[in-house]
Amino acid sequence: MTGQAGAGPAIKPGWPGAAGPIAGSAKDMARFWAALLGGKLLKPATVSEMFGTLYPMFDAGQYYGLGVMAIDVPSSPAQTWIGHFGG
Repeated sequence: MTGQAGAGPAIKPGWPGAAGPIAGSAKDMARFWAALLGGKLLKPATVSEMFGTLYPMFDAGQYYGLGVMAIDVPSSPAQTWIGHFGG
């Protein structure tokens, strides 16, 4: 979708949308998760609740908690990635 001729896009892909995309750097993401998991944004009990029950999603190894997603990554050693993918 574009605006007036030659004016560029009317919607910029970096704008946050309804599914939750946020434009930022990897450093910003790491700082956010460190602050969240470190109890600087929410009380530790609240963060524990977010991960307290993880429900299976559509694909094997993908789980949903309260506003967070966990993905099992097959590797050696095994890893679990956390985040939210906007769905």
